Amino acid sequence: MYVFPSLFIDVGMGWFLTYNFHPVSENETVGEINSYQLHVSTPSQKLSQEYAKILLRDVSYEDLLTMEGVQEGLDSGVLKTIQPGQFGITMRHQYWVVEQWVNAA
Repeated sequence: MYVFPSLFIDVGMGWFLTYNFHPVSENETVGEINSYQLHVSTPSQKLSQEYAKILLRDVSYEDLLTMEGVQEGLDSGVLKTIQPGQFGITMRHQYWVVEQWVNAA
């Protein structure tokens, strides 16, 4: 679930994550990921939680690597515009909302 303008919440069974994004400049953002889990009492539950933390770490590294590469490409100046594909409807809507919000100020 996205909460405008910079919070994403991901919920699973017995846990949830928050992703907070803090823009620094037009091409730099600081991201913060927090993980919250229910208290567990058995070794198997604890092992499951630790495994989930490792998966989160690995997925986050993969996503960050992709974002860094995309930002490098954008900064290169080769492309002047980008047209999101048909599956980018939520992204297009978010940009529209941000534009409406900024222009209303």
